[in-house]
Amino acid sequence: MLRQVMIDGTFHADPHPGNVLVLREGELALIDFGSVGRLDPLQQAALRRLLLAVARRNTTELHQALLDLAVVRRPANEDVLERTLAQFIAQHLGPGMVPDASMFNARCRLLFNFGLVFPPMIGAVFRAMMTLEGTLITLSPGFDIVAETRDLAGS
Repeated sequence: MLRQVMIDGTFHADPHPGNVLVLREGELALIDFGSVGRLDPLQQAALRRLLLAVARRNTTELHQALLDLAVVRRPANEDVLERTLAQFIAQHLGPGMVPDASMFNARCRLLFNFGLVFPPMIGAVFRAMMTLEGTLITLSPGFDIVAETRDLAGS
């Protein structure tokens, strides 16, 4: 999924457990491509930067990537936004913490409060990632999606 989003630009937008098969060899296969998202190269680059910023816990990079992805509905105080993002990282992405659906929901509320909204296709990426997170809990409890993101985005 991460490769689809960050490198290929076309992704399965509904990776719930019923759409993921575990093959005999232990490999995974996706089925039901009724919901597929497509990202342009600028969106892909901004998403890579965003995911890498989260993995690195880098507030400045996160702030810039969010501004590159979001539509600004009303101007926000940039310093306050960056400080709030730093607090968000400390509360949700500290050592040993694993991103989960509540973190994504909190992030969405935070950004909305600052007048930032995402275009529909970026929202589809985040919904797919939240769905994937639930699927991963079923398939591989303890899977470190942040480390996987860092490895893939860094390549």
